[in-house]
Amino acid sequence: MAGTPLPPSELAVLQVLWERRRATAREVRETLAAGGRRLTHSTIVTLLTRLENKGFVAHEKAKMGKAFLFRPTRRREGVWRGFVEQLVHRVFGGDAIPLFSCLIEEVSLRPDQIKELKRMVKTLKEPHRGGKSK
Repeated sequence: MAGTPLPPSELAVLQVLWERRRATAREVRETLAAGGRRLTHSTIVTLLTRLENKGFVAHEKAKMGKAFLFRPTRRREGVWRGFVEQLVHRVFGGDAIPLFSCLIEEVSLRPDQIKELKRMVKTLKEPHRGGKSK
């Protein structure tokens, strides 16, 4: 899933849908407001429409009332992979090592996260490309 990474506002809306699985525009707005991000209802509807036009969201009529229920059409992990793939190519010229180096040096990792990273490195097999052994 290559493509342009989503703007922060669209990604925030998509995060709500990933967490809730289905939500009305009002529920998205209220969830974002509870987290300190206050957007108008019309802005939320616009963001949901953009996400639907890009293929990230679908909607259906709610069982009661006039509202629509929105749901994500792509899994979180797949979207992240596309963003990381693009980041590696656009920023690091296709070389993932500087990205790993930056993450390890700049991000504070908990001991359980370090343990998980070590486990992941041990499971790597050669040749290794694109997250899958061949």
